[in-house]
Amino acid sequence: ILISQVSLATEVPAFKSTYGVEKLGMTLGTATIDFKPGPEKTYEYHFYTRASGIARWFVSDEINEVSSGKLNAEGIKPDRYFYKKTGGKTKTVEMLFDWPKKTATVSGTYGKTTQSLDEGGLDRLVVQLAVMRDMGTKKLPISYRILDKLKVKNYTFITDGEETLSTPIGKIRTVIIRRANEGGGRVTRMWVAPELHHLPIRIRQDKDGDREFEMNLKSLKGIDTSALPKQEPPALDDDEII
Repeated sequence: ILISQVSLATEVPAFKSTYGVEKLGMTLGTATIDFKPGPEKTYEYHFYTRASGIARWFVSDEINEVSSGKLNAEGIKPDRYFYKKTGGKTKTVEMLFDWPKKTATVSGTYGKTTQSLDEGGLDRLVVQLAVMRDMGTKKLPISYRILDKLKVKNYTFITDGEETLSTPIGKIRTVIIRRANEGGGRVTRMWVAPELHHLPIRIRQDKDGDREFEMNLKSLKGIDTSALPKQEPPALDDDEII
């Protein structure tokens, strides 16, 4: 079923989550997701990356993405999406959603086009929030109509198992979901936590069987973590016990 309305979606509280980022086996730095619900059902969903440590010697790229719009009875309706990558050759994408006219104007580095919103549509960033809201009440597979640069794509997510992950905030039970029929030899998976509003705990992209990119949760603010198992203190060696 193609989701364009999510009236039964679960509301997600404001949160800020930080992740360690690895690419091709190299630790690059951090990525942050910052979700802010606003007055009158508005929202801002922000994603940004920063290189750190020795990686700054080799990688200067920084990515900033932000989606803003409304969360209403019909679900998520973006008003604006903006993407900017800096460090090497700067790349930008801007999408302006005109819901009364049911069109979206896309412009930036990759060119300019207008897409129809007759069947709805999300930007490729806020689909993460859509998954968090929908998985509280809906069963997979779930599909979304996504505006991605100059193209329109259908993202379909299916279940790919379960796994308990050890993280800096505790052990977290996750459900693994995967994009189906992604193409290009790529496989994108998200480990989402049912007890944390289906927050992504790990995001991984493989290409042709090799791990290309991975993000793992380092810290979380805003979402109640009291339901997680308590961290056990590390065992002491015999010579450490007095």
